[in-house]
Amino acid sequence: MGARFQFLDRQFQTFATKLSDISASLRIEAAVTRNSLDELRRRHVIEGRALESSLEEILRADSRAGARAIIAAIEAAL
Repeated sequence: MGARFQFLDRQFQTFATKLSDISASLRIEAAVTRNSLDELRRRHVIEGRALESSLEEILRADSRAGARAIIAAIEAAL
C-alpha cells in the first residue's frame, strides 16, 4: 500500500509542477501582451507611424479595451 501512495505522490508533484509552469507562462504572456499594447500605442498613436494592415486586423479582432482604444485613437487622428 505504501508504494501506491508514493506513486500517487509523485504523480501529484508532477501535476503541481506542470500547473505552476503553466501559470507562470500565462503571467509572462499577459505581461508581454500588456507591454506590446503599450508599445503599439506609443508607435502608432503618439508617434503617428503607419499601422500595417495585418496588425490592424489583429487589433480589430482583439476584444480587449486597450486594443480597441488604439484603433479608435488611430481612426480619430485620420
